[in-house]
Amino acid sequence: MSAVDSNPYLANNFEVDLGAGPVGFAEVSGLGYEIAYAEDTTDDPRRGRTGKVTARVTEVSLKRGVTQDLSVWTWVRAAVDGGYEPRTVTIRLLDAQRRPICAWVLHGARPSKWVGPILAAAGTSVAIEELVLAADSIEFSAAGDD
Repeated sequence: MSAVDSNPYLANNFEVDLGAGPVGFAEVSGLGYEIAYAEDTTDDPRRGRTGKVTARVTEVSLKRGVTQDLSVWTWVRAAVDGGYEPRTVTIRLLDAQRRPICAWVLHGARPSKWVGPILAAAGTSVAIEELVLAADSIEFSAAGDD
């Protein structure tokens, strides 16, 4: 048996910590980097091919059902009012026993967009709000990494 479990985990078992404890979210999307390569135009054969790499964190979208928990709204409202409050946001993938398997840590995360729910008198769906985050960097770690 391998020391590393190579079976994939279900994507529906996760938790999000906005820097002050877990907050329930129904969906996380957009975790990633966009990477651009620019080739150096120097014609020096001794240097070989060189280039500049730039990377930026893509925006991360968090969706949840509207509740009376004001933690998301308070953070968004502080940003709207001019408060710069970057946080360390941690998204943990959990196994079937709800133990952390791996984590994505967003450093310097801050609200870049908030979208309120779609309300429809004839509908039966859950009222969902969306919080979009910008971040300076993403760190990935597997359980047991120190």
